[in-house]
Amino acid sequence: MSPFAPIRNVARVRRIALVGALAASLAATGLATASIASAVAPTFPDNLVVFPDRDFVMVENYQTHVGETATVEITRPGVGVVGSAQGVVAAGDVAFEVNHPGGVCWGAGTGLKVTPDILPGDVASISFAGIKDPGVTTVQDGFVTADAVLSTTTRTGDTVTVSGHIAAGVNQGQTEQRIIEPALTGTVVGRRDVRALPGPMTDSGDGYRSGMAFTGTTFTATYVFDDPAVATIVANAGGERLMSWEVVDTDGNRQGLTIAELGELGGPGVGGCPNGPLQTGPPGPTNVLGVVKFLFPNKHDVYMHDTTQKNLFAKTIRAESHGCMRVQNPEQLATILLQQDQGWSAQRVASAIGATPDFQVPLRQKIPVYITYFTLKVNDDGSTATIRDLYGHDARMAAVMFGEPMPFDVDTPIVEDFSEPAPVASRPMRVQQRPGSRRGNSIADAISGFLNN
Repeated sequence: MSPFAPIRNVARVRRIALVGALAASLAATGLATASIASAVAPTFPDNLVVFPDRDFVMVENYQTHVGETATVEITRPGVGVVGSAQGVVAAGDVAFEVNHPGGVCWGAGTGLKVTPDILPGDVASISFAGIKDPGVTTVQDGFVTADAVLSTTTRTGDTVTVSGHIAAGVNQGQTEQRIIEPALTGTVVGRRDVRALPGPMTDSGDGYRSGMAFTGTTFTATYVFDDPAVATIVANAGGERLMSWEVVDTDGNRQGLTIAELGELGGPGVGGCPNGPLQTGPPGPTNVLGVVKFLFPNKHDVYMHDTTQKNLFAKTIRAESHGCMRVQNPEQLATILLQQDQGWSAQRVASAIGATPDFQVPLRQKIPVYITYFTLKVNDDGSTATIRDLYGHDARMAAVMFGEPMPFDVDTPIVEDFSEPAPVASRPMRVQQRPGSRRGNSIADAISGFLNN
């Protein structure tokens, strides 16, 4: 789904949920006409952050309302309210999130059971006990239009450029272009992103210089790296985004934030959330969850699912998730599970995946789910090799143990192939075992064979 297309329809995809799930309610809902009386951004420390490509809203702070139920609405000028949800304000920097793992679904507590297709010009607002807060975030009309490009004309191949669209009404001085790549934490950059700010090339102090230039409705972000190898990592990252703030207050706090993310797909972002505004029609490839998902009990509301972004499996480093786990061959995994657990044929599984309406198939046998994260492996010859610490867990552990982050030996070889399983298993999630059931069984053996193919 292109983030710069004028309209992004999210087609209804028929899905089959395994292990237990909440089926999405896809009833058509009328839109109530409404208007926003003002377009004043939220006042610090409160803020509404909108991720339009993921149809996701983050509610920040609002700590004077801790414990209260808030209503978030997306209003489209000339149309009315196209999405709404209720959530309870929690203590902390993030009060709650809408359409994101760990958050609430669009339609939660309201009658508008649809995930809105958030577009530039839409307005995000929040209200408490029917009283609308005056601070709103208007979705900004700015976004990256193409993948980062590694220059082939510079002497060392050290320059990366990113271009995009920025409308006349966007505050150019309060924008940032960023490229997200967790692998950068293991380089001189030392963090998971690089950033370009409006203006001339400026030294970041982290091994690169960057700047942003504007020509009409086009922006160009330029990065020049001290190490060409880092430039190559950045150019291949695929995490380009444009961040646009509406205003900056007298204390320098930037408010009313839109984060446009190239390549991200809209639609339901949490298991059981309602689908997008296109409620009928044949199965299509636009639903980010694909055609099948695999649910298992956990407190983070994450799960395994099909994906429309099959190209990501060709990458050596695949740290692309927002919490859930994409499955490369979901139909094959679903067939193995249902053949072993339910006695279904492959034809019946295929028919179920294409059936309507969506439905779930609870498994009779409990299957342990292992979610592992390793930064060290033992090779067959007994030597050790480190794996890049994408999420910085080792640095945090070192800070606790030694008082400050301490890197591992730089001479230890880095293993870039994350697809190779580590030789040591972590503790599995606790799954209640039915009386008389066995941990070792044919279904586990079948899955093991599937994963080792």
